[in-house]
Amino acid sequence: MKKRELELDLLRVLAMVTVILVHCQRAVNRVDDPGVHAFYSVLSTLYSWEIPVFVMISGRFFLDPSREMPFRKILQAVKRIAAAFLFWNIIYQVFYIFSGAYSGLNWKGIVAQAFEGPYHFWFLFMIAGLYLITPFLRLIAKRKRLTEYFLLLFFCVQLCAGYLTDLPFIGRLFSVLSQKGALHFVTGFSGCYLLGYYLHEYTPSKRTELLLYGTAVLLTFAASFATLKQFYPAGASSEYFFQYLKPNITVVASAIYVFFTKRVSRHPFSRAGATLISFLSEHSFGIYLVHALYADLLLNTGMLSLSIFPPAILPEHALRVLLVSLVTVFLLRKIPKLGKMIT
Repeated sequence: MKKRELELDLLRVLAMVTVILVHCQRAVNRVDDPGVHAFYSVLSTLYSWEIPVFVMISGRFFLDPSREMPFRKILQAVKRIAAAFLFWNIIYQVFYIFSGAYSGLNWKGIVAQAFEGPYHFWFLFMIAGLYLITPFLRLIAKRKRLTEYFLLLFFCVQLCAGYLTDLPFIGRLFSVLSQKGALHFVTGFSGCYLLGYYLHEYTPSKRTELLLYGTAVLLTFAASFATLKQFYPAGASSEYFFQYLKPNITVVASAIYVFFTKRVSRHPFSRAGATLISFLSEHSFGIYLVHALYADLLLNTGMLSLSIFPPAILPEHALRVLLVSLVTVFLLRKIPKLGKMIT
């Protein structure tokens, strides 16, 4: 039996907490203090690494050639995602109907929303798609040079799609090249998926590691400054520089991932600490599925109490959502067969 990689379990838990913070951000609107809003506007620019990191962690395990990954196991993973989607989608749709969230929609609009699921279920579609192309990516992962070629294409094409297409004058040229080239296989989250395996298998040298950390910090400050000064293109959202597949976010996510795989992995976790980390990690998928329901429920039913210290409203709200989600998932996993399938 292979030793559990607690550093990745811990990283998964931290990424899950970050997701909850993002989805609880609306609680800040309850505070009538411009200073608090400005504080969280800046803080929110640090949140966008969590989804790429989730994908990297999955890639580390699913693409490792030394691990057996028969097609049957891949289909089981997709089946679990489908079961979770169907179960929780019903719960969310009932909640949305009775909460009045669909009051402005006709029956066709409601059906369309039901097919898509709640707003955060896009991740389920994406990760299921990555699982389905895993057999092809595993063939690439077996060869280092081929993996590096794929990642080079990923960075170049994603970079063009990320920023170069918005440049004046030459942006149109990059846009045409990006669209006509149709290199869709190396775009999207498939690059992050393969990057998770590559960075774990071929750990960078200390010099490269420090360069990665420094670049990540500089890019974060630059993107935060550009966002605050509203340097993003006209018509783009204020999250322009912090979308999941922007090059700077990929670099930041890679830096965090490398730090955990190369540095945190050396930390001697106590038995109690290891048990807690493993417990939270095992429940993280279920927490992801259910947390948005409680975030909306606590916010819309008046159960969210404003803190005496306004800047603390977001962590307080997120902590409540995390705890009630954890308890829910823990109890559901006690149900034989079904419990673990839907969480």
